[in-house]
Order: sequence, then C-alpha cells, then structure tokens
Amino acid sequence: MKKLLPASVVNQVAKSRAQEAEERQGYKPGRKQMKDIKEAVTDELIPKAFSIFRDTRVWIDPVNRWLLIDTTSAAKAEEVLALLSKSIDSFPLQPVQVPQSPAAAMTCWLAADEAPAGFTIDQDTELRATGDSRAAIRYVRQSIEAAEVRKHIDEGKQCTRLAMTWRDRISFVLTEALTLKRIAPLDVRLKRHRSCIIIEARPQQIKQHMTLASQRALQRAHARIDAIHASLGSFELLCSGTLSQRMMTCGKPNCRCATDPGARHGPYYQWVRMRAGKPSQRYVSEQQAVILHQAIENYRQVKKLLREWEENTERLIDAVQPPQP
Repeated sequence: MKKLLPASVVNQVAKSRAQEAEERQGYKPGRKQMKDIKEAVTDELIPKAFSIFRDTRVWIDPVNRWLLIDTTSAAKAEEVLALLSKSIDSFPLQPVQVPQSPAAAMTCWLAADEAPAGFTIDQDTELRATGDSRAAIRYVRQSIEAAEVRKHIDEGKQCTRLAMTWRDRISFVLTEALTLKRIAPLDVRLKRHRSCIIIEARPQQIKQHMTLASQRALQRAHARIDAIHASLGSFELLCSGTLSQRMMTCGKPNCRCATDPGARHGPYYQWVRMRAGKPSQRYVSEQQAVILHQAIENYRQVKKLLREWEENTERLIDAVQPPQP
C-alpha cells in the first residue's frame, strides 16, 4: 500500500502556513523554517491521502533455484527483494550471470540471421549506436532484411531490443538489460480429435468434408508445394551465418594504418554463424569467401522457401474439415 500525496498539494498548504507565520512574526520564514513547515504539513496530510494498492507477482522455484519478479522496473524489483528479505530469515540471492552481454548476443543472432534452437526472430527490433550519439534504428512490425541489418552492424550499432518467439508458444521482447517485456502466450490450440490424427489413407472420405472453396485452396497449396520442391532441387551449397569484409589495423604504432583509415590492411573476410546456440566466427580466404557468399545466399533462399512450404502445409490442414461428431 502506498499513500498518494501530490507535491503541489503540500506546497500549496505550506505556502498558506508560511503566510500565517509571516503575519505572526513580522518577517518571511527562512529556508530552515520553510523546511520544518513542509515536514509538518506532510505529516498532517499523510493520514488523509489516498491509498494506492498494487501487487507484484513473484515466482519462486526452490527446485531449480530461480526467483522471477513480474516487473521491468528496477525500483519495484528492489522493493520486492527488500520485503522478501524482511519476511524470510535466510534468503540469499544472486543475479543471473551470462557469459555474453545480451546486446552482443542479439547482434550476433541478427548478423547470422539465425536464432538459438527453439527460438525464432520476430519483426520488432531496435539497433542503437554505441557512441555518444546513441542514434537508433527501429523496426516495428516490419520484416528485417539481413543485408540492411549487417550494414547497420558494420557501422557500429548493436541490437538493444529484439522480439522473439519460443517454440511457437510464447512471444516476448528481449532487452539489453536482460529483461523480458510484452510476454504473451500465442493462440495455440491442441486438437485431440481422433479424426485429426488418423488421416493418412482416406482421401475419398476427406474430400466429402471439403467445401468447394477449401478444395480450391487445397489445389493452390499443392501446386505451390510442388513448385517449392522443384526450386529446392536447384541448390547445391548451403551455409548459415553472415560474411563481412573488413579493413583492419595491425597494431603497430609506427604503421600508417594507426592514423590513416585509408591505409588499413585487408580486405579480411569474417564468417559469423551460430553453433550450439553460441556465435562462432572465423576468417576465410578470398577464394573461400566467394563460395561462402553464394552458399549463405542459398541458405537464406532455402529458409524462405521452407517458411512458405510450412505456410502452405498449414493451409492444407485448415482446408480439411473434420466430420462433426
């Protein structure tokens, strides 16, 4: 519970009391006397102030030793921890330690165009410069082009907010402070009807439960899947990740590259990709870079086709209406 006492109310009453004091004593109250008047007014008005009730949900997992607080405010989190420390005799807490900063990890995921296993990258992203300008680029409900993102990353920007989805069940926004915002369960319904499970070899029976519109949608989906099959057969080399070209300094203080950006050595080709949920990087030769460039572009095209294949498969599922019980 918190008492709501606006500062404007305290100042208004204190001003009136100061005028009364001035009339009594013949001179204006000084700084110390005004401070005492304000404290006295605050003590007088607090019992009459409105009470604000709020609750903050806390999840304590004693088995896995986790404590989660449902707030993105550091002040509220500290308030909850203080109350827990008063309520429980021995309650040692330790903040989560990660081997890599959230901003660096999210930047690598975007650069490699690949999220950790079980996660997908959604359409809301914020990239912010690390210098004094703190210039920011925001994508809101907009698909993120890998080439454009790499350009911003090469300019020195890092990902500070990234919308993601876990196993098509829960969407959230991860921030550079390792907080999760806008957590929302997705509308996933488990269909347990037996007719939805046993459908492998009854095409005539399935067609009886289709409308004309669903049959047309089915035909279009089948035609697109056939086209995707043909397109997938044309790819030979596939590699995930991102390839960037860099000009670098050698570190020698007497070399021109230390003071002249145009004299930097290179180009060097850096390949960044995700391995076991962690970013992995290595330098490759110019000949290897030529092959990698095509393989990475093929990989992105294949991912795009696979997403389209999945969408058309879902249309096939929706076109089949199970019989009414």
